[in-house]
Amino acid sequence: MSDKFLRAVNEITRAEYGKVVSLNNTLIEAELDSFSWLVFWLELDKVYPNVFTDEFINEIDYKKTKFKDLAQMAKDDKNIKE
Repeated sequence: MSDKFLRAVNEITRAEYGKVVSLNNTLIEAELDSFSWLVFWLELDKVYPNVFTDEFINEIDYKKTKFKDLAQMAKDDKNIKE
């Protein structure tokens, strides 16, 4: 799951001219601008539908949250098949 998640994340960040990240990177380390973050969440929702709610996205701390936290959320979602 983590490999699939990381591939999806890096595909999106590269397309949005951000940096390639590892699971241990914080979200801010992707170096995306605000519009690119919007695209990021929309694209990630296509791969992992309904995992990341609007409420979660609006309250997230990009300096503290790591990509492994997002991967864990996706893994914990009952609708996602590994």
